[in-house]
Amino acid sequence: MKFQVVYKPINFMKLTTEQIDQYNNQGFLLIPDLFSQEEVSLIQEQLPGLMAEDVPGRVLEKDRHTVRALHGCHLFNKVF
Repeated sequence: MKFQVVYKPINFMKLTTEQIDQYNNQGFLLIPDLFSQEEVSLIQEQLPGLMAEDVPGRVLEKDRHTVRALHGCHLFNKVF
């Protein structure tokens, strides 16, 4: 049995010189409207569960209750 591999074209975003300069100067880059409202809502729906579970990459504050960061969500959650 043969399988046909179909690749979808990927549209890569290209940064402007100003955006690169902002990143180099400030250490971050804000890209308005990168995600649709639907995508943002879907991500927001997933966060409480990720923050409540003892998942890999969850970093807590010294109080051992407050979530400081979630790393690698894409490794165990299909939304990310």
